[in-house]
Amino acid sequence: MKNIKLYFQSAAALAGTWLLYEANWGLNAFLLSLIILGLLVWSKRIAPLPALLFGFSGVGVALSASALSLVLFWLLLFVLIGNSQNKLSWPTAIPEGISSLVKGGWLAIRSRKHGPLPGFSMSKSLLLSLPPLGITLIFYALYANASPVFASKASLAQLHLPDFSWFLLFFCLLWGSFALAYAHPQSRLEAWDARQPDVLLRRRRKSLLNPFWLKYEFKTALLVLGLLNALLLLFHSIDITTLLEGKPGGGTTYAEWVHQGVGTLIVSIVMAVALLVYVFRGNLNFFRQNQSLLLLAKVWIVQNAVLASTTALKNSWYIASYGLTYKRIGVWVYLILVLIGLISTWIKITEKQTLWWMFTRNFKATILVLLLVTVLPWARIITWYNLEKAQITDNSYLLALSLHNTDQLLQHNAKFSHQQQLNLHSRRIRLVESTKTDNWKSWTFLNYYAKQNLETIK
Repeated sequence: MKNIKLYFQSAAALAGTWLLYEANWGLNAFLLSLIILGLLVWSKRIAPLPALLFGFSGVGVALSASALSLVLFWLLLFVLIGNSQNKLSWPTAIPEGISSLVKGGWLAIRSRKHGPLPGFSMSKSLLLSLPPLGITLIFYALYANASPVFASKASLAQLHLPDFSWFLLFFCLLWGSFALAYAHPQSRLEAWDARQPDVLLRRRRKSLLNPFWLKYEFKTALLVLGLLNALLLLFHSIDITTLLEGKPGGGTTYAEWVHQGVGTLIVSIVMAVALLVYVFRGNLNFFRQNQSLLLLAKVWIVQNAVLASTTALKNSWYIASYGLTYKRIGVWVYLILVLIGLISTWIKITEKQTLWWMFTRNFKATILVLLLVTVLPWARIITWYNLEKAQITDNSYLLALSLHNTDQLLQHNAKFSHQQQLNLHSRRIRLVESTKTDNWKSWTFLNYYAKQNLETIK
C-alpha cells in the first residue's frame, strides 16, 4: 500500500503528542526515542552507533531530566537524523539533521527540483481521506436531525477536542517524521563533508622562496617550543614544591589555588593545541629534519598532561575541605576532556592527521563523556559526600539541588535551621506530587527512588 508510510508517521506523531502534551520531560523522552528508532528501523535508514547513543540519552533523561541530558538528547537526535542517509562526521550531521527536520515535510509534499519523494503523494492522500470523512459527517447530520436525543448525546461540542497547542505539537511531530521516513537528495553539507580528508597530504609549491621559508619556519617553531618547554618546566618545579607541602603558600586560599590552576590550564592547553596545529598544519610534517621538533612537541604535550594532573590534585584537596559542587565536578570533566585533547594532538602530529580529523574525534569524545556524566546521580553524590565526608557543609547549596536528594537531607534533619527544615518539608511535598501516577509521563527514576526512601524515614 503506497500510503502506509504516512499512516505509520501519523500514528507515531499521535503517540509522540500524547507523550509530550502538557507534560514535563522524563520517561516520555525515553519512550519517544523508542518511537523514533522504530521509525528509522522500519524505514531501513538507521545508523547503529548514533542510534544506540540516542537511546542511551533517552535513558539519561528518564533518570533525572537534567538540562545536560536534554541538550544531549536533542544533539544526538540531530546526529541520528543527519546520519540516517549517509555516514557523516558528527559536527556536520548536527546541522544536516536540523536541516532535514525543517525541510523534510516540504520535500515530501513537493520539490520542484527533485520531484516528490518516492512512495508519497499528497493529492492521493487527501483523495483517500477526505471523501470518507465528508460522507461520515453527512450521515452524522442526518442522524442528528432524525433523533434529538442522538443530537444531544453525541454532540460534537461534547467531544472536548484538544486546543490549538495540541494540534500544533502534532503537526510539528508529523512534519519532523518525514525526515525519519524518507531519504532526501544530497545536500551541500554532505558533499562538503565527503571532501574533508583525515590524513595530511604534501603539497609542493613552486616558489624560489619556499625551501628557505620552510627552513625558517622550522627553526622558529623549534625555538618557540624550546622556550615554552623551559618555561613550563620552571612552573612545574615551583608548583610541585608547593604541592609537596600540602597547602598553598603566600596567603593564597584553596579556591584561588584551584581557580588559578584551572585558568592556567585552560590558557596553556588552548595555546598548546593551537600552536601545535599551526606548526604541523602542512609541509613541515614532511620536513626530513623535523625529528627534534616532534620531540619538543611531544614533551610539550606531556608537560601539559602533568599540569592537568597537578590541577586534579588541587581540586581533590579543595573538595575534601569544602565539599562537592557541580562546578568542582565540572573541573574533573574538563580535565578528562583536556587529556583526550592532548592524546588526539599527539596522534595528529605523529600520524600526520588533519585538523578536521582532530576536531571530529574530539567532538565525538566530548559527547560520549558528557553522555556518561548524565547517567550518574550527581545531586545524590554531592549530598552524600558533603554531609558525610566534607569538613564544611553548605546546607543552602544542598537545598538548591534537585528534588531527588530530599530523602538524604531528611535523614540529617537536625543539621538544618528551622527555616531550612520548613523548606525541606515543602520539598518533600513536591517530591511526592512529582511521583503520582497521573504524572507518569514526567516520571524520573531518581525522584521515584527518593520517594520510596521517604517511606523508611520517620
